[in-house]
This record gives sequence, C-alpha cells and structure tokens, in this order.
Amino acid sequence: MSTVQGLARRDAIDEYDVIGAPTDPELERLVELAAAMCDVPTAVINIIDDRNQHQIAAVGLPAAVCSREESMCARVLTDPMQVAVPDARVDDRFKDNPFVTGEIATVRFYASSPLVTPAGVPIGTLCVFDDVPRRLSVAGGRALGALAGQIVDVLELRLVSRELARSNEHLMKFAGQVCHDLRNPLMALTWFIELAAGSPALAGSVQARQLLARAESSAAGMGAMIGELLDVVRAGSGATVTKSPGDERS
Repeated sequence: MSTVQGLARRDAIDEYDVIGAPTDPELERLVELAAAMCDVPTAVINIIDDRNQHQIAAVGLPAAVCSREESMCARVLTDPMQVAVPDARVDDRFKDNPFVTGEIATVRFYASSPLVTPAGVPIGTLCVFDDVPRRLSVAGGRALGALAGQIVDVLELRLVSRELARSNEHLMKFAGQVCHDLRNPLMALTWFIELAAGSPALAGSVQARQLLARAESSAAGMGAMIGELLDVVRAGSGATVTKSPGDERS
C-alpha cells in the first residue's frame, strides 16, 4: 500500500474512533448475523491500522488485538474483492500464518469482505472462519458483502452523530457568549434611561419623555430576546445559567 493510501486509511480510522472504544451493540448483532448466515462459529470485525489488527466486535471468541504481521486479513486488505478460502493450509497467502499453523489458532475455512469507506479507503474486514474446511455458499457470500456494507454505514452514522453533537455544542457556546456580551451593555443602557427619565431637566419636555419611552421599550424588547436566547442555550446544553438582575428586569 502506498504512503498516500496508508495516510488516508489512518485518517479514516481516526475519524471513526472505534479502536479502544466500547463495543457497539449494533456491530455485535451484525457479526452474530454474519456467523449465522455463513454457518460458521466465528465472525469478527477487524480494523487494521499501520501496526495492529483490532477486533472491534466478535462472536465465537473474545475480541482481541494482534500484530499486522500475524493478521490473515492484512494480507488481503487492499483486495477489493471478497475472499473465500476452503482450506487455508493449501493457500500460499495463509499456509504459514500463525492463525493457521497452530501457533495461535488452527483456522481452516476463511472468508472476508473488505470494509471500504464512502471515499474508497479500505480500513479492515468482516471476517468469518472455522477450524474445519468448508465452502462459502452463494447466499453466505452475498450476506457477507451486504453486512460489510452495513458495518461501514453504522460507522458513518456514528461519525455524523458525533459531528452534529460537536456542532451543537459550539453553537450553544457561541450563543451563550453573545448573550453575555449583549447583557452587560443593555443593563447599563437601561440604567441610563431610568436615570434620564427621573431627571427634572427633562420632566417638562413631552418630546424627551416620548423618546425615553421608546428607548425603554426597545431596551425591554432586546432584554426579552436575550432572555429567550438564554433559555435556548440552557435547553441545548443542559446547563444552568444564572440570570442577572438585568435579565429579570427585562
């Protein structure tokens, strides 16, 4: 794999943020379905980075991590086609692999479909295997391919959900800051209006009283808008924002 492809794969894996994260129940259900549809005891979702293969969901064995050199799926990671091997002992790609020789396991039947992002970057595989030779049925092969696509859809959905949450958090912080920036000068303006309204010098001027009344009404309207925006911020962030005396007055 070229350096550019390797960087793209690394970035995609980082964005999905699944390595080391708690197993997604939906991914667990998909590997269980893969094992059932292919009539094998074991199925795993492998994410393969520069150094290791990470099993982020598995059925038939505990999810684990192995080196890229030990991984069977790493050997076919860049193959865009589904791989099905009835007996790995007689396949040149796998016959010396520790998962086949007995050093780690005794895999015989092996099949996998690549996990490819919408940008065309392979990040791992959906893999099924057994310790006895067998063949992958046509229906099993179709199911394996469809489930691999569904796994990528789940990862994409998780990514979009996180991005929306971050965007909403940033929006709430911005709105809160805007409220803070507007609230203090509004309080000062309201105080000056009240002070001017009580001034004896303006008491006899009808025009001045009308202008002050309109200014006071505008300030009250702005205060109400800030109060409504604060309510939105509180509802969106779940935080408690203390109103100032100026908010209560407006």
